[in-house]
Amino acid sequence: MMITSKIEEILSSRFNRFLLYIFIMILIGNILAVPTADDLGYSFSKSIIDVFQQEANQYMTWTGRSVAHILARTFLMMPKFVFDLFNSACFMVLILMIYKHSVRDDRKPQPLLLLLIFFLVFLFVPYFGQTCLWETGSCNYLWTITIILIFLYPYCMSLTDAPAKHSKYFSVLFLLAGIAAGWTNENTGGAMILLILLVLLLQRIAHRKTKLWQWMGLVGASAGYLMMISAPGNSVRASEFTSSGGLVYNLIHDFTDSLDVLFSTNYTMHWLFLIYAAVLIAVVYNKRRNQDTLLSLCWIICGIAAVFAIILTPVQVVYDRSMFGASIFVIIAIGICFHRFLQNAALSYHTLTAVFTGVLAVFTCFNLLYTTADLIYTRYQYHKRESYIDAQKEAGNINPVIPLYDREFTNAYNPIYGLGDITIFQDFWTNQSFAKMHELNTISCSTPEQWSKIYQYGDPYLMNIQDMSEYLSAVFENDRYTALVNCSTLDIKQYSSEISILRNFGLNLENQTNFIAVIEKGNISMLKHGNSWLEGYGSIGNYDYYISSGADGLLSDILIDNVEYTNDNPGITIAVFDTEENRIADSVTWNEENETVCTRYMHGT
Repeated sequence: MMITSKIEEILSSRFNRFLLYIFIMILIGNILAVPTADDLGYSFSKSIIDVFQQEANQYMTWTGRSVAHILARTFLMMPKFVFDLFNSACFMVLILMIYKHSVRDDRKPQPLLLLLIFFLVFLFVPYFGQTCLWETGSCNYLWTITIILIFLYPYCMSLTDAPAKHSKYFSVLFLLAGIAAGWTNENTGGAMILLILLVLLLQRIAHRKTKLWQWMGLVGASAGYLMMISAPGNSVRASEFTSSGGLVYNLIHDFTDSLDVLFSTNYTMHWLFLIYAAVLIAVVYNKRRNQDTLLSLCWIICGIAAVFAIILTPVQVVYDRSMFGASIFVIIAIGICFHRFLQNAALSYHTLTAVFTGVLAVFTCFNLLYTTADLIYTRYQYHKRESYIDAQKEAGNINPVIPLYDREFTNAYNPIYGLGDITIFQDFWTNQSFAKMHELNTISCSTPEQWSKIYQYGDPYLMNIQDMSEYLSAVFENDRYTALVNCSTLDIKQYSSEISILRNFGLNLENQTNFIAVIEKGNISMLKHGNSWLEGYGSIGNYDYYISSGADGLLSDILIDNVEYTNDNPGITIAVFDTEENRIADSVTWNEENETVCTRYMHGT
């Protein structure tokens, strides 16, 4: 009863109810979001010791963003619902910290301002799915900016008329906290240090004494930041981003790209600047400017600095998740001005603010509905893939083909938007990580249409085979199989090993570049070869088939009942029909032009 009454007391406040609603909305998004991209590569830690060992290796070989990746690796070795709960709580804390920075020592709850802040974050931060729902991305952006805002809060409170008092041990703790806050994110961490310096400058202007803990925090933040940017892995990563334009060109290019990010109508940040300008003008017009106005300008300056700081890194300046922290800084500046504007303002201004918040609420509701439908569809596809993999493993297929996600409805609120899933190449790192996670030998993918046509109900035994000689043996030894074989025009030297294998099974090309063949009940029922276009016709049971061989893989077809069963790749293709099941069993191409020899993906995906 005591707990129930306490909960009722907490929820009696409209402010607290709004926070709860925000938590629930983001929790639903987190639950529906599926793991992708870096989640696959960071999912192999077995213990905290393992987490730190792997992060130490990454510090030396790729990036110094250790705090974020320690968080990511730790969460990824736990059940996902643990992350879903903590990440939703972290988002709620982020909204609360933006609110706290906006009102500072004003303890009167302002639910309208809280909602306004949530709507601004939801609508205007870049790539919401990648920064707030994606597990690895959230640790890199949502969690790091939340750490930064918590660390900065005592600094901003020091500008109030009643700054908080701290014990002598606080300086030591703040030094350690500064190291963690500085060791978070390259451009946002640098902007945080700049904000600290600006706050200290405002204190001097206001003739306020600076405290030991402030300098200790600055030292800690600077040390953490230096540890991050001086990581040996950064130089390795920088080698991935090369440009032949020269120093001057690169600087001008990045400078103009930064201006585009901030003010181009193609991105959302220009809306934040327009909103800030409007509310700042209202504050000045109503003669409500004071130190808060200067502080809001400091946040704006640091937000802009967080964008331009990308120029100092090897990566290109683009509007992506790296701009998340900059957007949050600008939203805090807006929040400060709105709070100042509403203090003792006429009722009409409160009404105007409520109307503006209502407009944002309408757009938020639309995006929430669309995004929820999108996330549900992606989650459905994810479960479909996982169930298929389990069934294939049980049937002995450890080289399955799965469908790519259908992204027709995908928008920036879905983590998979703009992120790479598994690719068509078995040796790509996401494929290898995915295969390792699922205890598979390899994983490949195809379009949803081709997968449902060929591989969804294909023969697990055949689909597990990747070696050409073993595959032909299986075809010749099973009377239920009818195999249709063709090729695009072959380079005799390049395909010499494959041609030798075909010859061993009686499929002799006689040094010619084109061929078509049909294998029925272990026997070759048709074989044509030549140096120009070839085609053949026949029937399998009640179905007619058509085979052609030409110079273009896209035009070398195998059709059964007028449905194409090749994957339009160059090379040697075998499409197998199961006469007992009366359906296609597999379609595979041996292809020397691509990264993998054995392919079951659609050309051009």
